[in-house]
Amino acid sequence: GRVTGEGSVLYDVYVLGQAVNELLADGLADAPLTPSEYAVYSAIAERGTSTPSELSHALGMPAQTMSDWLGLLRDSSMSYHCPRRKRGGCWVRW
Repeated sequence: GRVTGEGSVLYDVYVLGQAVNELLADGLADAPLTPSEYAVYSAIAERGTSTPSELSHALGMPAQTMSDWLGLLRDSSMSYHCPRRKRGGCWVRW
């Protein structure tokens, strides 16, 4: 097991994050998805129709990173629509 520092909340959060990363990697080792893909798909499935900004906020990632993910996922079974002239008009739906 891991030992946490006394009174160091940030250290405890870091250690917890590492444990979660290991758990996800082990749990998804034989799955066709990486832990990151699982998180993005889960956020889309849970939220239903959402904007890329809403999804990036929900996952705690920069908007550009979410846009990159959506570009990769565009060929999957989800719907992604972003009118070129309408700012803020993009949406994602499972």
